[in-house]
Amino acid sequence: MSAQWKSTLPVSYCITPCQNCHAQIHDLSHHFDGNFYVSNLWTFLALSLGVLAENEREDLRDELRGIWLPGHPGTPNPLH
Repeated sequence: MSAQWKSTLPVSYCITPCQNCHAQIHDLSHHFDGNFYVSNLWTFLALSLGVLAENEREDLRDELRGIWLPGHPGTPNPLH
């Protein structure tokens, strides 16, 4: 796959239901030079609830790593 063609593709995620699927698809994406991120379903669920800690965001792109950090202003509180 040419670098020029890859740079025009939108960045996307492959969301996996379990850690085994995550590991396999992550390895395949590296092997075949895939242009997507692999993340667990629970990562997006926790992110949407505002309970995903900073150290649990390694599978996310930079624009999602800093949003809705627990305890920060503007983050929803799932307990209220």
